[in-house]
Amino acid sequence: MFEWVKTCLFKLAFHLYSFPHSEHLVSPGFRLGIEAKEEKMADTSGKKRKPGPASRTNKIPRKKFGYNGNINFIFPNDDGAVLLADKLKLMAVSEVWMNQLPRCGISEPDDITIEDIPYAVFSAMVDFVIYSDSAKPVLDVNEGNYQEFLYAAKKYFIYSVLHEIGKFLLNFIKAENLAEHFEFIERFDMQPIMEHFQSICIRFPLHVIRTLNTSPPHKRILQMILESPLLNCKEYSLFYEIMEMLIRDGKGHPGGGQNGESDCMRRELGRLLYLIRFPTMTIEEFIMCTEAPTPLTDKEAKDILLWLNGQIYSSTIEKFNLKPRFPIAEA
Repeated sequence: MFEWVKTCLFKLAFHLYSFPHSEHLVSPGFRLGIEAKEEKMADTSGKKRKPGPASRTNKIPRKKFGYNGNINFIFPNDDGAVLLADKLKLMAVSEVWMNQLPRCGISEPDDITIEDIPYAVFSAMVDFVIYSDSAKPVLDVNEGNYQEFLYAAKKYFIYSVLHEIGKFLLNFIKAENLAEHFEFIERFDMQPIMEHFQSICIRFPLHVIRTLNTSPPHKRILQMILESPLLNCKEYSLFYEIMEMLIRDGKGHPGGGQNGESDCMRRELGRLLYLIRFPTMTIEEFIMCTEAPTPLTDKEAKDILLWLNGQIYSSTIEKFNLKPRFPIAEA
């Protein structure tokens, strides 16, 4: 019996010694895991892999707003800059974000690509509405960036940012630069700013007209001026500056071929011509309005003169407003 046990132990020891321990004392699943890990380590220790869209490097600008960052805004036009924010805080300030941001992705942040707004503007806007510090930051709106802020704030309907832009524009827009900025601001239907434009046009109509040309946006400014019953200027001065605008824009030249130039002026003004209140001028003022080139036809000039001289009504007169405008007293 003892000899049999001794023989079995000897055979077992010989069997264990005969096999490579590193290969057969490890389960197949565990061995595959080690091989995969070794292969991954070899891959990372060799040639550097090309970073994918979601890769993060120290060279890429990154910002985080809020403690529970679960949405990544990626800016491919700004070297792949990344902004990490809290979905719930974004949803609280914007109805658009409330509807657009995915509800899932709590553990792993979702990625959203932004290509139409610069990273600096988007980051400053998010910093303004979701501030991590105790003191609320100030939104630095200026002439160089207000258009980008306005586009971004309107896109996401962030009213606090729109309020800051409005405060800037109310101080920034003057008679001298109204025409330059009118076309862009008009697209966004900001009623308080449009009322501010109208106020400037009423108080300084001649200053504004001197900055206009015959482009469609500038004609809308001219229409805003001519439709107002309140203007701080005489009607003849208004007509004179409009003629200067047409001449400046190549639509008429004094002393030239009056018929062609007059027709060009008339076509350019269109129905705006009938917003000029010729019947409220003095006879002397109106006679100067009939000097060539003029957008008025001979019949219109004759009928208005008859009205000014003897209150003779005609089909021409009914096209014009007969009430004089009232000036605005400066505060």
